[in-house]
Amino acid sequence: MLETHTEKARWLEEQKDYERMGSSSDLEFRGDRIGYYGDKKWFLWLEDKATTDPSFRVCGCTETALALMSNQHVDSWKHG
Repeated sequence: MLETHTEKARWLEEQKDYERMGSSSDLEFRGDRIGYYGDKKWFLWLEDKATTDPSFRVCGCTETALALMSNQHVDSWKHG
């Protein structure tokens, strides 16, 4: 059903997952939109989770989302 949503509806549903479940972004397999539509609030949320929550999965998708939201190169966000 989600594949039939508009882009706006898809992003609204994705935000619910982050708010309820605290999920990490997955641009590759789930096609998450956080990097494209995330505002300052979502950037700060993702950066905080990625840098302070040891159980939060940080991968290339997280780095790419942060780079897209901050208009920086993905290498700026390499975790480790």
